[in-house]
Amino acid sequence: MDRVTQFRDIIKRSISDWASFYKPEEGTENILIFDEKTDNYVWISTGWEGNRHINHTVIHLGIRDGKIHVFHDGIEDGIVADLLREGVQEKEIVIEWHPPHRRKLTPFAAA
Repeated sequence: MDRVTQFRDIIKRSISDWASFYKPEEGTENILIFDEKTDNYVWISTGWEGNRHINHTVIHLGIRDGKIHVFHDGIEDGIVADLLREGVQEKEIVIEWHPPHRRKLTPFAAA
């Protein structure tokens, strides 16, 4: 199994586990979008909280150039901890919310 296929499996399993752990509030639902064609993996919480409509991205990961890019991580413990536990190396993870010029100051990949 090649590394990108491993990444896909790890990402889908991790997001699915978290989404099943965080049960949606009444009136909302968890939507998981796993698109292997574009290698985007997203968990959205959407619905109604009283009179207020919500549509919130909880997690958005992607695979680009053989690395996992973390575009958004809205869970308490962080999806990166799961990736590391699953054997993904720091140099294989790009933290996208860090500006490119600061990424080199972290233990993770710059791009």
